[in-house]
Amino acid sequence: MKTDEQVRKALQLLEALSAAKGQRVDVQAVCASLDLDEAELDSCLNLISNLADRETGARAVVDRSNNEVVLHGDAGRLQTLRLDISEGMALAAALRDLHIGKEAADRLRRGLLPLDWTPDEGSSQLAGGVAFGPWFPVLREALEDGVRCSLTYRTQGEREARARIVDPAAIETRADAAYLLAWDVEKDAERRYRLDRIADVQLTEDSAERHPYRGESTADSLARTGERVVLAMDAGTAAGIDWDGALPPEPDVHNPEEVRVTVYVGSRPWLFDQVLASGGHMRIVEPQEAADAFLTYARSLLQ
Repeated sequence: MKTDEQVRKALQLLEALSAAKGQRVDVQAVCASLDLDEAELDSCLNLISNLADRETGARAVVDRSNNEVVLHGDAGRLQTLRLDISEGMALAAALRDLHIGKEAADRLRRGLLPLDWTPDEGSSQLAGGVAFGPWFPVLREALEDGVRCSLTYRTQGEREARARIVDPAAIETRADAAYLLAWDVEKDAERRYRLDRIADVQLTEDSAERHPYRGESTADSLARTGERVVLAMDAGTAAGIDWDGALPPEPDVHNPEEVRVTVYVGSRPWLFDQVLASGGHMRIVEPQEAADAFLTYARSLLQ
């Protein structure tokens, strides 16, 4: 029996065991239903016994006893897959960006998305390539397997992306983008990397090491590394701002009808889009260079 056929038969055997009462099936019956002889059945059992969960190391335990095949515990049971929140966001974005038919997309959502979560199709967190970038699947693999990565990345102050070696720790989603929390091996420091600024990811042959992460929030990280920008707006507009990196509004000493909001940002284009989306209800007042850059950005959209 070829390897791919053996894998297919082993999965079918797991399906039968998962569905059977007491997770046990008759040897003769299962051999007949799967078109296996007893030697091939033993090969499938050996393959199943070598299965292990990537994260926990839990193994499937299956054996033959009294002319029955028995699956012990829950580690090897085939159960309904439910994605977590970040995976659900990526799925929703992919369904939209790939123009999957509504009927098929609805089936996938019902079958895979968390039962207690309904995605907002208009949310910027579901912005597909804009938020998650093309390297999200590779980074998920690195996180699951605990692998050190070579990351090519461009920070806000750099003109070109450069390579750095990192130990990935987690992927975080925020209102403006998705971030990789990782340890920069060369700098020996905790860093956050916007996924949509990553130019390339290569998995190395080294395992990621444990590091003393501070566990700081995105807001704290932006306050430490982001650009400080001051916005002017009315109090009603300020009340609706829930961005990471935004400080509480302060009175505008020059205009009692407005307030000033200090924001620490990691992406000027993202901030410029928020200012444009406000429909004239907010403007950049500091630094002047950022205000000038905003005008250039806005004009470029009209060309």
